[in-house]
Amino acid sequence: MRLDNKQRESITRNMLLGSESYVNEHERISRFLNARYGYISTAFIRCQTPEQGEDLYRILINGKVIVGFDLSMVDGEISEVFEISVADFSREAQPKLIRLNLKVGFYLAREREAPRKNVASEMK
Repeated sequence: MRLDNKQRESITRNMLLGSESYVNEHERISRFLNARYGYISTAFIRCQTPEQGEDLYRILINGKVIVGFDLSMVDGEISEVFEISVADFSREAQPKLIRLNLKVGFYLAREREAPRKNVASEMK
């Protein structure tokens, strides 16, 4: 059975929302991201790859930047941290599924930012 675009988008949306829950519940990752970026409205795992002794993560933060790092399975230490702008990542993202994942992540990030911006402007 072949999936249509709406089905793919729905599956991708659910996967990204599930990944956000994982990030929020993973104490070491959420502590690291909060220390580095302050307020985080969205954090979607773009890629998680298990390697020998560590997991490699690529996470879309607030729809603006992708942070990558290695998380040691031995002691929970985070290393090899890097950032890539969304624009640079988008230029490199060729497979359709990766572009869809990024597009849905942007949409979810904007969706969350809109109510926050409205509240902030009402407080001024």
